Amino acid sequence: MEVVNKIINILEVFRINRTLNGLICAHCESQNVIHYGTYNKKQRYKCKTCKKTFTDFTNSPLNMCHFPDKWPEFIKCTIKGLSLRESARLLKVSHVTLFYWRHKFLIALKTIKNTEFIGSVELADIFLAYSSFCKEKKIVYNHTKIKGYNINSGRNYLNNFLNWMRRFKGIASKYTNNYLSWFKFVNRINFDGTTKGIIKLIKIMSSQYIYEINLSIRKQRLDVS
Repeated sequence: MEVVNKIINILEVFRINRTLNGLICAHCESQNVIHYGTYNKKQRYKCKTCKKTFTDFTNSPLNMCHFPDKWPEFIKCTIKGLSLRESARLLKVSHVTLFYWRHKFLIALKTIKNTEFIGSVELADIFLAYSSFCKEKKIVYNHTKIKGYNINSGRNYLNNFLNWMRRFKGIASKYTNNYLSWFKFVNRINFDGTTKGIIKLIKIMSSQYIYEINLSIRKQRLDVS
């Protein structure tokens, strides 16, 4: 496995991408911001409007992360479909830590604006293991057949999604939407798993502001597997 951590300076990528349009407060989006020293080798800023301090990682998936330099390799492991425990052995990080990293990564991808559909849109259904969920929510499935439309493209997309999901060796149904967002994203940017592709992904991820930290994710009672 190519070691990409030494090639990609993730802090520099975040800093450059988040300051492309000038310094903006990560809390209130004010531009009345000043440099405010450093903390753990990270540049700190202070907003003179809301009086809060922040870094280039504030309100990002890497917020409060102790090993930000391991994220490029973590992304590569994740894209390859390695389990959390396999990734943990390679990165020498707890698999529980990687669990929270993965969900913050997926949450960031879900915040990316979806494509707006115009004209004819193909839809197809797909069956996942939702039987217990449907019984609990009393959801009844109904299928109406309408002639005159070809949905082969839609079905091909769904088949590609199912094949892609197999690498994760079983995902709880409540997480399916997160992984679907991930699948849509890597397809949209034609992600190829190279160092260049990982840098592109990190740049996009750095522009997404999320507020979840390990504590808020823990309160959702997600299952660490």
